[in-house]
Amino acid sequence: MDSKGIIYIDQNIIQYVYEKKLELNIDDNIIWAYSDEHFGEINRHNDEFQCFEVLKHLKAQMIKIHLDDKFKITDKCFLYDYDDPRRLYKDYLDTIEDYKHISTQFHPLQTFFNGNTESLNIDNYIEQFKSNFNSLITDGIEDNDSLSNLCNNLIGTVTEQLKTSLFNAKNQIQPLDKMRKSITKKQLSDLDHNDGAIMEQIWLHVKDSFEKIPITKDQLFGKEKLPSLNNNPGENKQSIFEGIAQCHTLLNQLGYWPDEKLTRPSKIFGINSDASHIAHGFFCNGILSADDRLC
Repeated sequence: MDSKGIIYIDQNIIQYVYEKKLELNIDDNIIWAYSDEHFGEINRHNDEFQCFEVLKHLKAQMIKIHLDDKFKITDKCFLYDYDDPRRLYKDYLDTIEDYKHISTQFHPLQTFFNGNTESLNIDNYIEQFKSNFNSLITDGIEDNDSLSNLCNNLIGTVTEQLKTSLFNAKNQIQPLDKMRKSITKKQLSDLDHNDGAIMEQIWLHVKDSFEKIPITKDQLFGKEKLPSLNNNPGENKQSIFEGIAQCHTLLNQLGYWPDEKLTRPSKIFGINSDASHIAHGFFCNGILSADDRLC
């Protein structure tokens, strides 16, 4: 993207710079980078002033993952010229205004599948799910009765299938610790880099459980799509961004230096945010973070 080194700065680094616990400055050899994920954190925590001050001080530039003409995530990333972060944040808020209630639609499912099945009222969730998807299509088809009925029937079918699947899953999902022990008795955080590539070591300890499904190593760690999520078996490749996010979630579930309180709904925002920061950082020359688990 640029001949200079591009360093992606985590939100905690911005806080440290603002509090003068860490000194960072404009550097002729470095471009400091950030993403929309920073804006998401600002929006959730209402700490825009300190973030904007630091981004402006560093002349930090935004990176964005490119979407194709079907709005699918690609393996391309763009680095934009410096612009006022306050103006970009306003654009961000305008963009998410109509769908911000939908963007967190699947968060409750994460704690559910992490073993906290009591965190999800399935009947209420299904009604909210149906309402959210209806709101996505209402404006475009409200004057077309035939298309409206078709979409309503489709949404009804999908939500009923999801409801059945969730009730079935609730009877099978184990508490997180028990699930981990059923996959491997090994404490994965004890693995040593000196014994070889960590991912290879993890696979050796868990492959017997996953090959029965069957799920391959590349599918498990995000290089390829999981069979259950692949609507086109001829296209197995997954985008780098999605693969990293999946791998981050998987390592958390398996217990490799996991985030704390994975079953608490309030923690899902931060966990997903970490995954997004890591995935954005892949497209840079490095990530600067104070999070020991992340780096």
